Amino acid sequence: NYKNSEICLNEMGACWVLGKRVIPIIIPPINYKTVGAITEPLQCLNLLTDSGINQLCDELIEDMAIDIKDVKLSRLDSMKREFLNNYKKI
Repeated sequence: NYKNSEICLNEMGACWVLGKRVIPIIIPPINYKTVGAITEPLQCLNLLTDSGINQLCDELIEDMAIDIKDVKLSRLDSMKREFLNNYKKI
């Protein structure tokens, strides 16, 4: 649906033109092979993996200049497990 949406493609193009950072996220049924030409597939984060969620958190902490001391890792792990469990139920 994303690739068929003119608005979505315009937004992605605007980010590239403005030099903004884009963090593509994939969840099934989309996978690295089906992403297509939107971006380099290896740059995509799979939010259904522990490492994908961790990488997204790292990216956001860096981009938003969050002090790592303010991040509660136990809370993050709890929310990550809850997200993954809820997704399995869908």
